[in-house]
Amino acid sequence: MPSRPSSSPPRGLRGAWIAPGQLAVLSVPLRSDGDDDEWPELTPTEREVARLAVAGLPNREIAQRRHVSRPTVARQLSAIYAKLGVSSRAALAALFIRRQAAVDKE
Repeated sequence: MPSRPSSSPPRGLRGAWIAPGQLAVLSVPLRSDGDDDEWPELTPTEREVARLAVAGLPNREIAQRRHVSRPTVARQLSAIYAKLGVSSRAALAALFIRRQAAVDKE
């Protein structure tokens, strides 16, 4: 049986797949220096929630860091997804990767 390329998701994995080489991009924090150009569609609070979600924090941890409830984080993420035209945390991360790649090319 031929081996799967490393960019393919493991058998049985559901949802979006980020290839191992792309995961390193997510370890680079989103800018939080007040530059709103990165996510102009979002409010400052939504930008912070998006940063934490892309960094891989679960809703529980985002809520703890922001001193809000988990349902509040879930509502904020829903608003973020709607504004950015994505439907999941993985799609948000993929959008960040695409935007980061575009910025890096400049």
